[in-house]
Amino acid sequence: MSNDIYRYKSYNPILSTIFMIGIPLVAQAIYDSMHGEIAKQVRAELRNAPERRLRVIVRAYEKFRKKLPWYKKYISHDFDELWMKRDLRYSVAKGLLSHGFSWEELEKKEEEERILKQIEQEKERAKQERIEKARGIELFIGNLQEYERMKGEEYEIVKVESRDSYNCVIYRDGYPDELEKLGAMNIDALIRFRQVNPFYPRDGYGIPVRKAKRN
Repeated sequence: MSNDIYRYKSYNPILSTIFMIGIPLVAQAIYDSMHGEIAKQVRAELRNAPERRLRVIVRAYEKFRKKLPWYKKYISHDFDELWMKRDLRYSVAKGLLSHGFSWEELEKKEEEERILKQIEQEKERAKQERIEKARGIELFIGNLQEYERMKGEEYEIVKVESRDSYNCVIYRDGYPDELEKLGAMNIDALIRFRQVNPFYPRDGYGIPVRKAKRN
């Protein structure tokens, strides 16, 4: 293997994998590069390409590389779309021929990523819903009887784990993680609410209550 290839590989992660590590990790390098418009074009061209076409691409690329001036072999072409497409076409073709890469495995990974992304989006959506619910909690300075008179309904105190006997929870509007936990408690208000900072009127603590269940 020529020194030229060893030097050039440092500028191209896919070719680096092919030349330095060998076939087993070629697939991962290609998977990591199969994003964006260039990847879509290469996929459209090579997804069902016959083996003969793949061999033509590999031979043409390697012949092209040999004819390059020395200075073009050792500079990065990461911002040149033509170079990037040429490199990716070669990497995919070579990976398919060597069985180090397969479209089926790529599509399997993409489906797994899509499912994981969907799960994360659902988690984030649920988190934001809990935060918004917490921000809708009423902060009431009076006691339970006063709150019930104001609302015209019966409410019950929600028991919480507390270091003291006051059964209080803290409300801090600027802390999303705390708001999420508060939203998950499914409460309607904090009664006997006390501010702790005059500059942040919604920061304080109170006793959590929710609507009483009707028998």
